[in-house]
Amino acid sequence: MLDATTETTGMDTQSVDEALLRLAGQLKSQPAFVALVNAYRNLEADTDAQNLLQEARTLQSQLYFSWSDKDQARLNELVAALNQTPSIIAYHRAEQELRVLFQAVDAVISEAAGVEFALNAKRSCCGG
Repeated sequence: MLDATTETTGMDTQSVDEALLRLAGQLKSQPAFVALVNAYRNLEADTDAQNLLQEARTLQSQLYFSWSDKDQARLNELVAALNQTPSIIAYHRAEQELRVLFQAVDAVISEAAGVEFALNAKRSCCGG
């Protein structure tokens, strides 16, 4: 698990940057992160999955400009096939596991900061 110790007083920009680098290093070494990277590589190497994805993307573009029942039915078939593809299933599973880890990290940071970190870390429309 991640080292959740924090120092909240007297941190300068360099200290914050160092802490962020340590956190990033810890996150990269977590099994959930490694699993997602591996699942992504496997998905990229899966030519059948890539062909299905490309066909689905092409069909989505077509449907955006010219919708037809036939094309929509084919897209639905492609989505069903993609959802049964082992490399895609593994990717989605790994993605969910990493999401759980990130939510736990967010909870630790939020508690230390006294505010909901992820909620307040989003970019705003005004240059944030």
